[in-house]
Amino acid sequence: MKKTLSFEESLNLTHKQTINYYRNYINKGLATAFGILGLNILDIKSASGCTLELSNGDKILDFTSGIGVLALGHNHKKIVDVERKFQDLNIIDIQKFGPNKLQAALAYNLSQLLPEDLEVCFFAVSGAESVEAAIKMSTMAKGREGKYFISASEGYHGKTLGALSVTDTENFSEGFLLGLPKENTIKIPFNDIQSYKEVVSKITKEKIIAIILEPIQGQIVEPAKENYLKEICEISKKNNITVIFDEIKCGLGRSGTIFSFMEYDCVPDIITTSKALGGGKNAISAMVARRKVFNKAYGSINKSTLHTTTFFGLGEGCATGIETLNIISDKNFLDKVKLKSEKTFKALNKLKDKYPKYIKSIKGKGLFIGIEFDFDNIISSFTFKKIKIPFIKNIKTVLMGSLIREYLHEHKVLLHFTNAQPETLVFLPPLIISDEEIDIFIEATDKVLHKGLINLFAKFIYGNIKFGNN
Repeated sequence: MKKTLSFEESLNLTHKQTINYYRNYINKGLATAFGILGLNILDIKSASGCTLELSNGDKILDFTSGIGVLALGHNHKKIVDVERKFQDLNIIDIQKFGPNKLQAALAYNLSQLLPEDLEVCFFAVSGAESVEAAIKMSTMAKGREGKYFISASEGYHGKTLGALSVTDTENFSEGFLLGLPKENTIKIPFNDIQSYKEVVSKITKEKIIAIILEPIQGQIVEPAKENYLKEICEISKKNNITVIFDEIKCGLGRSGTIFSFMEYDCVPDIITTSKALGGGKNAISAMVARRKVFNKAYGSINKSTLHTTTFFGLGEGCATGIETLNIISDKNFLDKVKLKSEKTFKALNKLKDKYPKYIKSIKGKGLFIGIEFDFDNIISSFTFKKIKIPFIKNIKTVLMGSLIREYLHEHKVLLHFTNAQPETLVFLPPLIISDEEIDIFIEATDKVLHKGLINLFAKFIYGNIKFGNN
């Protein structure tokens, strides 16, 4: 019989073994990408706040927030204390029969933080699961005549088959049989209210089930325009169309308010939330619906079990969710997020003025910020036709990869980007980031740009990419 590793043995794996096991038993292609981006130096010993301490003693500032999970940073003391208390008291974690105290409390807290009758909760593990729940609930509430879902171009809602049906970015859906047939989904340009009006006027309103949107589009860091979401809600209400706002990445304080849509003077019928909800320590998501929508879908005893999940509201996840909401919803906490956002935008716009050749725009909201670089001039300076780029189709992805590597190796700063818009560097730090840590990011950005992107790109490309005759 083959031998498995104990927990202690797992902690003592060498970094070389870790890379080897990841490549062989998790994802070979991703392991290769990590190597190209220089991420293999991340032999992490411990993590606290924004800081990763490596086994060699180096300290890295993590400004990715685990793609939004770590709003409170790594191992936030209050979240860790809640976990310890939960375990010390032997509180039940899985309760499938009978009402659970912590599930009830977390649902109550969410209802108190959300407006109007947006107050009935469903809990799951991932953001995609909460989107699946929203799709099913809105379909059931609409009835048999419902046929179409509307979503935005470049929108992202997850990679499960239902969520992927309303996702329109990076060709994630190619090659899959989707949960919703393509003929039942309609994509419209984001921030274009006229396109929505045209779709609604063209299709019988009884056939449109729902529209799902992100208040800040996560893949391209694009916030909704001032009146866009409000008009979406008004038109949808008149036409009996369910409005779903995906707050998975942009919610829970990220924009400076507890949920991003609350800045737009409108209330959806359903929201989805996840990522930061578990305080960076537990996987938990929630779908919250207006009571009238829930009652239409699942309000009777016969329909009460039509949508369930095995890991609905695990005890420890609910416990950390309760504490997370109490931390993030505090007015002083949110005011600090706004101040940090103002400081960062001001500093980045100064760099934009200093380096107009390199920076096209600074976009985003709160502490969800994108630096859009002008790669076109760089691309015209090189001959890329003979470059063989493993796993990468877009040369802009390679160019941004060189920036990611430079920040990490030379300035000890971890950042990320998305393939949907590879020319945009994403600054998505923990919301507890200090002013000093913001200054480090700004200084690093200044130094990277001062070095000259052409030289930096050339070094990266010639050092990491294979050339051939074809």
